[in-house]
Amino acid sequence: MLSLSRHPERLRRADNLFPTRGGVPASRPGARQIIDGPVARAVPWGNRIVVERAGRIAVWGGKAISDICQAGLTLQGESYQAFIGDGQREDRLYLADGLRPLWYLADDGDSYRTGYIDNSIRQENNEAYPLEPATTVTSWRDRLFYGDGSNRIRHCQARDPEAWDPLWTLEFQGRSPGKVVCLRASKSALLVGLDQGIWTVTGTSHFNWSRDPLRDGEGVTGPAAIDSDGIEAFFLAKSGLYSLSGSLLTEDLSPLFSAQHYGGQVVVDTRRRLVLFLVHGRVFVMHQDKPGVFGELNASALGLLRMDDYVGWYGQDGVWLLQGEDQPDTRTDGAQSDVISLFETWDHQPNPSGGSFLSNVKMRLKGSPRGSADYNLKVDGKDAYSASITLTDSLPSDDVFRSAEARSVRREVTPWQDGEQFQHSISANCHLEILSFNPAYKGGA
Repeated sequence: MLSLSRHPERLRRADNLFPTRGGVPASRPGARQIIDGPVARAVPWGNRIVVERAGRIAVWGGKAISDICQAGLTLQGESYQAFIGDGQREDRLYLADGLRPLWYLADDGDSYRTGYIDNSIRQENNEAYPLEPATTVTSWRDRLFYGDGSNRIRHCQARDPEAWDPLWTLEFQGRSPGKVVCLRASKSALLVGLDQGIWTVTGTSHFNWSRDPLRDGEGVTGPAAIDSDGIEAFFLAKSGLYSLSGSLLTEDLSPLFSAQHYGGQVVVDTRRRLVLFLVHGRVFVMHQDKPGVFGELNASALGLLRMDDYVGWYGQDGVWLLQGEDQPDTRTDGAQSDVISLFETWDHQPNPSGGSFLSNVKMRLKGSPRGSADYNLKVDGKDAYSASITLTDSLPSDDVFRSAEARSVRREVTPWQDGEQFQHSISANCHLEILSFNPAYKGGA
C-alpha cells in the first residue's frame, strides 16, 4: 500500500485506509470522541481513561470527568489487582509521573482515591527503604516493575505491591550507557526498552531472572514505544518499527525516520489484529497478517491508547476511540462527519521512453450502498478526467453494513487520455475496499 518514496506499485496517499488481512485497502472504522478539548497525555484504566490536560490529572469514567491532582513530568499507568486482606482485591491504577514514587488511583464508587506505597521492607533503623521517582511502570509475574530513569528497574514481591526489596533491582548495560525508557510484558518475557538497546527478562522470580539483550546500540523512542498482544510484540526504534523477532517493517516508510524523533508510540488492536504507530504526529496502521503493508489514519494525534476493547488516539481535539465500520465520526455533542478515505497512486510513467495512452481502468470494489466513490485522473500533473462510481448493486437500507457479507462489484472507467505521467485517485465518504485496480495503457509496459 503506502510508500513515502516514489514507487509505481505503491500508494502516495492512503488516508483513512487500513490494510485488511488480505492486504487490500479498506476504509477505517468510524470513531467516537469521548473527551473533548486538548489532552496532553492519556492512559487506559479498564473502561476508564486517566488524562492530563491543562497541567492536571483527571479521570474519565464514562460520564463526568473527575479532577485528581497536579500533573508530573510524564504519565504512565498500569492496572493492578492489589490484595487488601480477607481474600479481597482492589482495582488500582499505578502511575509513574517522573516526580513521585509510584502512586495509585482506586475507585471508591462515588469518587476516586489516591494512595501511596508504604514500603514494608525496612532498614535496620526500621525506616522503609525509599523508592525513587518512577518514570515507567508495568506488571508481570504478579509483580509491579518500575524504572526510575536510570539503567535499573525494581519490582515488588509477588502479589504484594507494598514490599520492595532493593536487592531485587535489575540492571541493564550494553555497549553504551543507557537508561530505561519503556517496560512492557509480553507472554513469558518482560521487555525492557532503553534508549540504547532492548532487553528481555525471563524467569519466574528474583531467584532465577535471566536478562538477555535483544537489540544493542539502538533503543526505543519513548515510554510507550513497545506493545504486545500477548503473543507478538512490536517496538519503535529510531530507525523504524520492528517485530520482536527483529524484522524491520517500515522499509516503505523510511523517509519518516530520517529526522530525529522522540515520543513515538505503538498500540496493538487485538480485536482487529492491527498495529498502529505514531511518529511526527502521523499515525500509520498495519495488519499483523500483512507485515510491512501500511495505511494512514488521517487525524491530528499526540498519542495513542489501547483500552480493553478499543484503540484510539488523543491530542488537541480530545480523545477518540475507533468504533464500527461504515460509521461516521461522532463528537461528544452529537455532531457527525463522514470518514473520508483517499486512495492515491504515485505518478507513473508506463513508457520509460515516451508517452502512453490510457484507454480504461478496471477495478473491483466493495463498499456501502449509502455512498459512492469519486475517481480522478491527473495526466502530466493536470486534472484530466473524473467519474463517480457506485460501490454496490444493492439499495441503501437500515441494516448495519458488514463488509464481510457485502458482495464485490466490478467497475470500469474510460478516460481515453494520452501523456507521460499518470496519477490515479479514488475517494469515498463511506466504507470502501479496493480489491483490484488495473489501468490499461498502450505504448508502455
